[in-house]
Amino acid sequence: MARDKSPPTAAPIVTTVSVAEETLEATPARVLTFLRAVGTSDPIRFALSGVGYDDAEHARGWSLLHSAAGFTPPATAAPSPDGEVAAAIAALDASDERLHRIVDASLRHHYPALRDQLIADLKPGRGGESVLYVGTLLARLAKLSGPDGKAALERLARRSLTPTYRADLAALVKTAERFTTPTAAPATDSSQHDALRALRAWFEEWSELARGEVSRKDYLLRLGLARRKRSARPDARRPPASEPAKP
Repeated sequence: MARDKSPPTAAPIVTTVSVAEETLEATPARVLTFLRAVGTSDPIRFALSGVGYDDAEHARGWSLLHSAAGFTPPATAAPSPDGEVAAAIAALDASDERLHRIVDASLRHHYPALRDQLIADLKPGRGGESVLYVGTLLARLAKLSGPDGKAALERLARRSLTPTYRADLAALVKTAERFTTPTAAPATDSSQHDALRALRAWFEEWSELARGEVSRKDYLLRLGLARRKRSARPDARRPPASEPAKP
């Protein structure tokens, strides 16, 4: 019988962390202390390097901390639109209100149903909104068909909305659409809790390794893995200052 040689499947981190909720919530602060100590002390970093702590692991710790804290580091600024794109957006921004007025006035009393089909739910805007307006209007104009559709297009052509002008506008839309800004999905409570557990797993692993590799007490204090000794309490039986101590 052939033996299964597939590697064992690791348990998901979120299922292997078992600490009280209070301890879990306190983890980000402890990880911050740990990361600061490792990042600012060459001897600590050198000691941990013997068990595989490198730049990638340090960055992973910060990444997990950011996720658990709900913090998104400022990404590289989105590139500004180049000159050609900016010019296309500006041209469409300057055209959408005029286009709306031409279609509205030219078709309202002659082809009201087509007029509603073209612009009833559209409104000119600014910047990206104007790009969306013109692109949508052009797509709807291209779908006009039948005798009424042909007549409406001819009427609009006499008002300057010629096939050539529409093609020029379509080229501007294509250029303007090269500039887009992605948006991130908001984190859910469940994902934030999982991020905390992942951070806890990372901390448990490296704090345990650090206790074995770092021997100096002052370094362990910097890492947040040791406590300072409390100063001895004054003798409660010590006589008041006004009374001389007995020899």
